[in-house]
Formats: sequence, structure tokens, C-alpha cells
Amino acid sequence: MKKNIIGLARHLVIYGLGNALGVAGGFLLIPLYTHVLATSEYGVLELINRSADILILVMFNGVRQGFIRHYFDQDSDEWHKIVVSSTLIFLSALSIVVSVAVLVFREALSGLLFKGEAPSVLLVFITVWLPLEMVVKIGMTHLQIQMKSSKYVLIDLTCFVLSLSSNILLVYFYRRGIEGILITNMWIAGTIGLTFAAVLLRWTGARLSVQVIKDLVKFGAPYAPTAVFMFFLSSSDRYFLSAMTSLDEVGVYALAYKVGMFGTSLIMGPFGMVWTPFLFENYRKKEGPELIGKVFTFYTTVVVGVGLFISALSPMVIPMISSQAYHASYRLVPPICLAAVFYGMACIADAGILISKKTFYKPVLFGASGLVAVGLNLFLIPRYGATGAAFSLSAGFFTLLIFVHSVSSKFFFFRVEYRKIIVIFASAFVVYCFSNALLGWGIEKPVLKICSVLSLGLFPLAAWYGGIISAHEKSSLSELLREKIMKFRESRQAEQAES
Repeated sequence: MKKNIIGLARHLVIYGLGNALGVAGGFLLIPLYTHVLATSEYGVLELINRSADILILVMFNGVRQGFIRHYFDQDSDEWHKIVVSSTLIFLSALSIVVSVAVLVFREALSGLLFKGEAPSVLLVFITVWLPLEMVVKIGMTHLQIQMKSSKYVLIDLTCFVLSLSSNILLVYFYRRGIEGILITNMWIAGTIGLTFAAVLLRWTGARLSVQVIKDLVKFGAPYAPTAVFMFFLSSSDRYFLSAMTSLDEVGVYALAYKVGMFGTSLIMGPFGMVWTPFLFENYRKKEGPELIGKVFTFYTTVVVGVGLFISALSPMVIPMISSQAYHASYRLVPPICLAAVFYGMACIADAGILISKKTFYKPVLFGASGLVAVGLNLFLIPRYGATGAAFSLSAGFFTLLIFVHSVSSKFFFFRVEYRKIIVIFASAFVVYCFSNALLGWGIEKPVLKICSVLSLGLFPLAAWYGGIISAHEKSSLSELLREKIMKFRESRQAEQAES
């Protein structure tokens, strides 16, 4: 078990570094966007991004899970080539069909999304970007399956550098606004996507198995309505805000959403890349259920800690990275961080659904949770605006976590360490309240700012001494740390001896 956890941790660290670069790139662009774009323009950009995301989600999410699941059905190079090639050809063709539909109905879609406040030509960029981005996602998923984390991170680093450079050039120097951002996305996806297509097809050949496609569609079909319901759960708040308030409110909420998801994305991104292969590799083992339960607790501890850190620092960070019009968005960050935590926990809790291939439960679970989120949006947004949207998001994902765990545990049971989970959330809440109180007493006083930041260190202390980390786990961590220190010392001594 120890070897498996260390292997998982190694890939998580590598993916984490790559993901951190990507997230950091997005974070570095926030000051650029929020100083160049008005809040209404930032709202338009957010609606375009969410619309593109839902198209990708509907087409790719289920087939991606089927791609990973069927790839491991046979351990032969020939089978792997057939699965990869069939997936690539099928999803490329599907994305082209969807892009043509968006192009044909772009005027109607523009009126529906932007209420006539943005040109429909912006949607044309999506029709070019979508098929290219689909190929990128297939190639990156293949790297994940093969656990080639270093190559994955190298490509992420390349995209990070290209995106940052191109956005600075087009948005800041040439003042191309939203159009410059979309052009950047399009040409980078084209460069990486066409390279992936050439490499993969050269390896596999143009092989198309109708049976493989049928299996992929059958496995992934429940994910299509699931993706639609996921849209209602995670993104409908932006559309309700646009319809019931204004694009300016959408822009303010969009900044809070990015900041709130920033820290948790550092964990969720790399973890999601290795979780599914890790689950299928270990669930049959004798220690599998215990191992997965430990991973669930470990993940929850880390992501809650990161969410706490982001929430507590947002009153200081947001004024530093945005213009005055966006400053009030820091109040929305804590419930958005909480929503991200609940979603990440739900992604682990659905292990039984993935293992048993009972994916037809997915649309039911996401549908019920989406209805909760939509109902709360309709009730809270007219009364509380963006604040109501943030709390609706959090409540919707908490509902999803409860529903997913209840159903998934019927097919694959792993013990949830409830006492530890309660201690984790209670500790984070107490530390947040204390840190926020210090900040509230004098946000302009440097000493109180420093004390507020330092107080966040109480959370890892609570994890260490409050029973979240067991005595056996402390011993294992201490032993691992001693081994690393000894190896480092030996390596230093060897270097000194050689010199």
C-alpha cells in the first residue's frame, strides 16, 4: 500500500507542478483582463467560456471515461491503437458537426447569451477552436492513461508560455480585447492539436472500429445528459445573473469564481489526471477499499486547507489584482471555494459507479443536484444577486456529494472517516473566522495583516495534533522524511568526496 501511495504522490507532484503553471498563467492574466476589460466585457467573456465548456463537456466527458475504461480492457498494443484511433476519429467528426451547428445559429445564440450587447462574430472563434481543442484533450488523456506525467507537464508549460505571451501582445499592446483572447485560444489549440493528431495517427494508423465506438457511446451516453445537468449545477448561475441582474454583475462574479477555484484547481487538476487510472489499478486489491478511504481523507484535508488559504487571503489579494469595480468580489470567494471542495469529494466518492459501470446513475444524480442549484438560483439571485449565486453553487455541490456517496457505496464500499472529516471542516471554519476577525479589525494595519496570514498555520497544526493524521500515518511520514533527508545527505557527501 505504501508503495502505491508513494507512486500516486509522485505523479501528483509532477502533475501538480504542471497544473500550477497553467493555473498561475490564468491567474497572472486576471490583472490584465480586469484592467483592460470593463466588468460587462469580462461578463461576456465568461459566458463565452462557459458555453464552450458545456459543449466540450457534453461531447468529451463521457467518451473520455469510456476511453480510459476500455483502454484497460486488453493489455495489447494492437488493442490500444484501435481504441485511440477510433476515439480520435469519432470525437473529431462529432466536434466538427457541433461547430457547424453553432456557426449556423450564431445570431440566435448571440441574442440569447449576450442580450445584443456583444457581436455574434465572437462565436465564430468557438467553431474553429472546438475541433482543435477536442484533439488536444484526446492527446492529453492518452498521456494520462500512460502515466507520462513529465510529457504532460512539458506540453502544459508550452501552452502556458504561448498563452501568456500571446495575450499580453494582443490584449495589452494591440488592445484587441475579447477578440484577442479568443484568437490566442484558437491558434494555440491549433498548434498543439494538429501536432497530437499527426503523432497519434502515425502510431495507430487510421483505424476505425465501429464496435469500439458503440462501446464508447454506450459507456459515455449517460454522461451527455449528465454534462447538461452539470452545466445547470456549475454554470447556470452566470446565465441567471445575466438575465436577472446585469453583465457587470456577471463580470464581478466571474472574478470571484476564478479566484475561488484557483487554489482548489491546483489540487483537483492533477488529482483528476491520475485518480481514474489509480482507482482501476487498485480497487481489486485486498487493501483497495482502505487505500481509497485514506486517499479520500487525504484529499479532503489538502483541498480544504487550500480553500481556507484562498478564502482568508482574498480580501487582500483581489484589490491587488483588479480595478476598483471588481473589489467587492472577495465576499463571494469562500462559498465558491466550499463548492469546489464538495465537488472534488464527490469525484472520489463516485468510485463505485465507475467500477461497476453503472453510469446511468450519473444523469439522475446530477439532475437532482442541478434542480437544487437552479431552484436556489431562482430564489436567491433576485434577492441577493451574486451572493445568492455563490451560495446556490455551494449548496448544489454539497447535494451532489451526498447523492453520489449514497448510490456509489452500494457498488463499492470504502470507509469514510467521518470523525476526521468533521474535524477538518470544523478546524477550517474556526481558523477562517479567527483570521477574518483579525483582518476586520484593521485591514490597513500591516501588523494585523501579517497576524491574519500567520493564523492560517493553525490549520495544519490542527491536522497534526487534532487526530486528522493518525499515529501510524505520522510514523510513516516521519520515516519517509528521514529517508529523504538521509538520501540527500549521502548525495551531498558523494559530491563532496568527488570534488
